[in-house]
Parts: sequence; C-alpha cells; structure tokens
Amino acid sequence: EPPVFEDLAWSPDGRSLAVSVTSPPTGATWPTLVALRFEPGEPVRTDVLHVYDDVVPAGTQLLPWQYNVFSFAWSPDGTRIAVTSAGDAALVGGDPGVAEISADDGHVLARHPGMPGGRDPNGFYGLAWLPER
Repeated sequence: EPPVFEDLAWSPDGRSLAVSVTSPPTGATWPTLVALRFEPGEPVRTDVLHVYDDVVPAGTQLLPWQYNVFSFAWSPDGTRIAVTSAGDAALVGGDPGVAEISADDGHVLARHPGMPGGRDPNGFYGLAWLPER
C-alpha cells in the first residue's frame, strides 16, 4: 500500500513543509514526522524530525481515517513543533501527552503530560499552538 500523508503544514517562515508519513499497515513501520526544506537555489532536503514510536502500541493496525493520531503543530515562531507523544507513559498504559521538539533537528525540548483519562475513546488528537500574549 502507498504511504499515507497526514497533516501537511508550512512553517511560519514558509521555508519548510512538515508532513506526518505513515506506511500501512501501522505497526510494520513507525509513522514519522518529516520536514521538507526549501532553500532558494538548493535541492529540497528532507529531515526526519520525530518517530511516533510511543503513541500506539507496536503492531497496532489503524484504519486510514485513524492516522490523525500522529498530529503536530508548528510554534508561532517556527522554532519548535508540538507532536503527540507519550514518552514512557505509553509503555505503562499512561495517558498520552505532547512533546515539544526542535524544528531544526527534532530533539525533545520539553514533555507535557496528558490529562488523566483524557484520551478520546478512538485515540484521536488535534494540536494547535496558541500565540503567547
């Protein structure tokens, strides 16, 4: 089956396009967050910024309409990306949260726990980054 591309979003400066990529069936390979980098006069470069290896248990097979569990959102300044993540909580049945990753290289800058019992019965998420006041 062809890969599924979910949640295309341009960075605030318009020089990077992030996309969540899943190769069905989920569980065969982990979904990833990939950034396509567009620099004038240069070939397009791709960077894998995040692997959603802690969001769903290994071997889980999702239907195509469930792939939005692998959400992300650019920060208003474009330096960070929020991604669905559970860290160690997923491994022990905890509630999923959000990780802030670097938009440059994907390293985790901060983790934010989810609300206990806050998981949607279908496991769906949506992320938005609100501007600071």
